[in-house]
Amino acid sequence: MSIRRVWGFVCLFAVLAVFGFAAAADDHGNTGSNFDFTGAIQALPASGLTGDWMVGAKTVHATATTEIRQQDGPAVVGASAEVKGSLRMDGSVDASRIEVKHANNPGNPENNDKDFVGAVTALPGATGLVGDWTVGGKTVHVTASTRLNKEGGVFAVGSSVEVKGTMRANGSIDATEIELKSAAPAGLPPGQAEFRGAVESLPTTGVVGDWTVSGKTVHVSATTRIQAEHGAAAVGSFVEIHGTTRSDGSIDATNIEVKLAAPGGARAEFRGAVESLPAGPGFVGDTVVSGRTIHITATTRIDQGDGALAVGALVEVKGTVRADNSIDATRLEVEFGEDSAASGQANDFHLSSATRKAGLNGSFFTTSLTLSNSGTADATVKIKFLGHDRDGRGGIERAITVPAGATLTINDLLGSFFGIGDDFGGVRITSSVPTLVVDSNTGTPSGPGAFGQQLRATEHNDLITRDRPRSIAGVRSNGAFRTNLMLMNATENPLDVDVKLVGSDGRERGSSRIHLEPLEMHQINDAPRELGGGTETGDDARLVLSTATSKGAFAAAASRIDNVSNDPSALLPR
Repeated sequence: MSIRRVWGFVCLFAVLAVFGFAAAADDHGNTGSNFDFTGAIQALPASGLTGDWMVGAKTVHATATTEIRQQDGPAVVGASAEVKGSLRMDGSVDASRIEVKHANNPGNPENNDKDFVGAVTALPGATGLVGDWTVGGKTVHVTASTRLNKEGGVFAVGSSVEVKGTMRANGSIDATEIELKSAAPAGLPPGQAEFRGAVESLPTTGVVGDWTVSGKTVHVSATTRIQAEHGAAAVGSFVEIHGTTRSDGSIDATNIEVKLAAPGGARAEFRGAVESLPAGPGFVGDTVVSGRTIHITATTRIDQGDGALAVGALVEVKGTVRADNSIDATRLEVEFGEDSAASGQANDFHLSSATRKAGLNGSFFTTSLTLSNSGTADATVKIKFLGHDRDGRGGIERAITVPAGATLTINDLLGSFFGIGDDFGGVRITSSVPTLVVDSNTGTPSGPGAFGQQLRATEHNDLITRDRPRSIAGVRSNGAFRTNLMLMNATENPLDVDVKLVGSDGRERGSSRIHLEPLEMHQINDAPRELGGGTETGDDARLVLSTATSKGAFAAAASRIDNVSNDPSALLPR
């Protein structure tokens, strides 16, 4: 047994010992610590503050050790409170701290407390800061008694601020306090925009279209990069926008980062032991971690640098909580695990195209597959040929073992491994270890030698999803070159892929929506010419790839081929 493995078991025993003592000390059945949410107080204990509260839609257990902060107002029904603690299996919360954010005055309906975060879009001007501000599309009345907390910064248009106060009948706010959350960006090039705010509305389907963020219209396209590490973009989530400003004040977003998940989907983050996993490739489905159901989709990021995702592994889960207390996982990271997964579990790779077929100008292309196992456990590898333009679930599947530390190359994959004489299509590779590297080479003989293109198989975390659109640059179709685009559905559900052709001048030249059946591979020959209505692309253009299908994920690659020599070059999405 290696020193690493011995030390790993020692560490795991220590972790389990800590978990065991914690479980012995806590008979409430908590499923995760560091649970944090904000809501309105709906009910309080019959006497005092010790007992069961109702905050939002959750039961909150307050004990004599719970810290209750009432600096901003008393704990009364109707007040807003932030609760921190640990979540029980039944969805209730054992509170370590309850902080009253602001109190409600039910006796005056026109004096309802208001607390929100937004971007400053207008200030009083010559009168200094006293007067009417516009924050997140709302009018905010600032007087000499308003407490302004800027902590060394400057209030300016573009600043992100938190406003506390009371709402008038017309919806404007009498501010009692304004706190600077982030200063207006300094030194940005003309026309550039950068601000933070709350998402108020989204397109009816998908994320491409017009958003409203703190009163500002934000135009989101398939090229907009959306970073959803802290939760999905949803109404109520807090985001940071980067982009360019139009003349009407709206913003063309180049990058959107979710900073805080929407309150309706409380964030969850905890560690636990894997008790069960779905049997399918890519772990898509429901798993159980320390008693909690975790929903894994094709968009969930899975990190296996410290071991395989398998039953018994120690993992960190990040995601959002559903009403039934299960979690939609945005990320799963293995913190301790074996080198290999349990029987039936698999990591998946997707090769957008493998071929054994004649091409133009006398060429004949074949694909070889290289499997390299850098780990200390043998890999059981299943290779499934999906074909093209059809449901790939019924494709041919073969198995092979790659010993620990070994590298195997299968020359002419379709011919020698599958016995196929003439075909092309996608390939799915599943492995029992996370230490496998999968590469391919597609080439054709040329005189005494050969030439071709190397293409690494797409891993789970690199698939294109609704929140991760990508572009392929350097595509060209003219007398010298042709560019073929390969698309492969990586899920076992139908999805739609949107493809746009953008010229070197930044203008859209054509687009198409391609429907893919489960595990279907589809190739668009001479894609720039096809999308551009038969027009050549003399200069390098780019293909913008996205999907509006919820939980959809696909692999893509392009091959730019020299029309004279038939030499292909692989172009990958970025």
